[in-house]
Amino acid sequence: GQFSFPGVLIGSLQIPVQPYKLVYGYAGGNNVGAVVPDDSSTTLNITARPVTIVPDNKTKVYGDPDPLLTYTANGFPYPGNGALQAGDMFGNIPPVTFSGSTVGAYPIVANPSLLITNAAGQNVTGNYAITVVPGASVTITKKVIGIVPVAASKTYNGPGLGPPTDPALTYTVVTNNVTKPYADRNTVLVGGDTFSGNLTRASGYHVGSYNILPGDVGISPLNHAGNYSLQFTPNVTISIVQTNLTITPSSGQNKDYGTTPDPALTFTPNSGILSPLAHGDSYKGKLARNAGENAGDYAITQGDLRVVQGTSDTTSTDYNVTFDSSKVFKINKVGLTIAAATSPSITYGGSLTLGQLVSYSGLKFGSNAPVTPPSTTPSVAALQANTPGTYSYT
Repeated sequence: GQFSFPGVLIGSLQIPVQPYKLVYGYAGGNNVGAVVPDDSSTTLNITARPVTIVPDNKTKVYGDPDPLLTYTANGFPYPGNGALQAGDMFGNIPPVTFSGSTVGAYPIVANPSLLITNAAGQNVTGNYAITVVPGASVTITKKVIGIVPVAASKTYNGPGLGPPTDPALTYTVVTNNVTKPYADRNTVLVGGDTFSGNLTRASGYHVGSYNILPGDVGISPLNHAGNYSLQFTPNVTISIVQTNLTITPSSGQNKDYGTTPDPALTFTPNSGILSPLAHGDSYKGKLARNAGENAGDYAITQGDLRVVQGTSDTTSTDYNVTFDSSKVFKINKVGLTIAAATSPSITYGGSLTLGQLVSYSGLKFGSNAPVTPPSTTPSVAALQANTPGTYSYT
């Protein structure tokens, strides 16, 4: 007789005692016949179909989605269904997997949750013996992030480094050609990782440009730092610019005519800014005024007054000095007292001088009193005529 069955399950089949021609199906749908000896029973064993998986090496960047794990199955390219019974296919759970999420290389191994289904959607995974060839791996590489400092500036007015006189040094972050501002910098990191630390700059406090440096900028928590490659952009600077300084002579400076020497000319810096000056800088020299000693107003000038570095004689370039030239030095008029002589007289025929008639008090710088009385004074003119008599004069 003849006994037929579909060869779709692994197991044993008992054949009744009598000669049979055994016909069974196997992969590919062909029939193979076998003449069974006349014995009490015959057992047919169906074994699992061997499938050899050779994974492909893969790479990914830390934090990116896992790559698709491809392979060959008995030489058939991914997804390798050609290695299976017709109608069977690898399901949505692949035959290989890996375990790892931080930077490193992780072997690709057999997936214990592998699923193979037939055309009816039934799980037929047990009909296959899956072997994964070792050696392939998934390599997770560091996430590259560019740190780009933001150029800054400050006015010369305080200690060289650090708050409060330096502005906060910030930066942008760049990854995958996408730039994020400082406020959003943590959004380019993975999970709850955050940036830590601060930028610094080259030391110095005089006017000029100073390179911004990486400082201690890093990743927190520290044990996650190895998953990133922070690439710092050099040659971005913080500039220190001149401080505006206006020198204003004090108002109301004056002296009386004939007083020497001039009093020291004083001044104030603008609105009390930089008083005292920064870094021990100091004023050297003094104000001056236009020449002249007669009563009147004389413009006050800057003279040789300047700002020097510390107590040296080196003129500082850290200040933009403006001089207020609107102020004047005033020389005041002084009083002159003219007093009439007591009972002056001359002998008939003698000569007359004004000094015989009056005296002067308050003349300065060796000034001399007039010698000849004004001829326009009638009474004095009469005196000059040498006419005997008594005369009044004013």
